[in-house]
Amino acid sequence: MVLDSPVGETPDVGKLAGIILAAGESRRMGTPKVLLQLEGRTFVEVISSRMRDAGIRRVVVVVGAGWDRIREQVNRRDAEWVLNERYERGQLSSLWRGLEAIHDEVGVVMTLVDHPLVRTETYEHLINEFRTSSQDIVIPTINGRRGHPIVFGAEKIPRFLEAPLDIGARWVLGRQDVRVREVSVDDPGVRVDIDTPEDYGKLTRASGGS
Repeated sequence: MVLDSPVGETPDVGKLAGIILAAGESRRMGTPKVLLQLEGRTFVEVISSRMRDAGIRRVVVVVGAGWDRIREQVNRRDAEWVLNERYERGQLSSLWRGLEAIHDEVGVVMTLVDHPLVRTETYEHLINEFRTSSQDIVIPTINGRRGHPIVFGAEKIPRFLEAPLDIGARWVLGRQDVRVREVSVDDPGVRVDIDTPEDYGKLTRASGGS
């Protein structure tokens, strides 16, 4: 179910689409991560803004748990909002909903709502690596560990749609017919996920209490 689309805006054909997964129950946090703020903006607004600054013109946010509360408190003008009514099936089911909502793009930049610290330059770098390499999927790494966002070509969308729910996206990454390029980045944000009140407290203190 598509909930909202930016007024007067049409997708750029041949561009990359951004997908932000934000449908989880946020049990460890105790409140929807969509509503958490960083420097006066919600996580979704921060991520969407940085995606757009990196050249992504279409951003889809997949929501699920707590939507009745979220829709009253979040700015929905700058992205398309898609509801995953079966969010309890897990993160992959939300990716499916996001992928079903897009068309005509050459690829996807996918990230999680609890990764708001990824820099605009990192999005730009990964997009450039994707466009100039022959790989199907581009993944950032820092200190040898993979993070988010990931970038993949539209031709691999069917692979994600057929992945088993109990395995998730890593089923695609492990296939022999999928070429994965790991790109080392100097951006700790690709590995920083805000899952708990303690994580959020550290974040707000580091950013000046916003």
